[in-house]
Amino acid sequence: TVAEVVRTKVEELNPLLGDCPVVSMSELTDDFLKDFSIVVCSRMGSLKEAIRISNATVANGGKFYMVDTFGFSGASVFDLGSNHTYRPEMGKKLLPEVGLKEHLPLETVLQEIPLDHATNRFHKSPPAQWVQYRCLLEYIETKGEWPSAETAADFVEFCTEWIQKSAPSLLDTHPSLTETALLNLART
Repeated sequence: TVAEVVRTKVEELNPLLGDCPVVSMSELTDDFLKDFSIVVCSRMGSLKEAIRISNATVANGGKFYMVDTFGFSGASVFDLGSNHTYRPEMGKKLLPEVGLKEHLPLETVLQEIPLDHATNRFHKSPPAQWVQYRCLLEYIETKGEWPSAETAADFVEFCTEWIQKSAPSLLDTHPSLTETALLNLART
């Protein structure tokens, strides 16, 4: 697995870490996760599992990161726990007026915030990498596998239907949702 390949590099980068265990998803119980201050996952096969692992990690004061790359792009989502606050980027003139906000749990980010609401003062529509990542995550959750060249047409159909239901305003306007862009994403 990828974890076994990078294990030696992780141990080499941090010799104080000692033996870095490689475990299967079924071994990642809430009890097992309570001893870790940081959990980093990649290529998760299920959003439900990612949310479960995230909830178990932050319940014990840990931090959860889920990262993936696709082609030349990448994305990450993280859950820093309900005690983590941040100051939103609003510009220097608004700095004293803008208070601290609580960090949102992973479950809220992935299941409750509509895709077309993932905007800020720099992005009037959701960033392309976030739209692509959400399409990938939803496809994987539903189909149980990452898209490939063989499943590219199915991936395009799935994403079009999912966006139509969840964020129809993006379907005809977002450049990362064209048929060509989705076909290329499936093939990465």
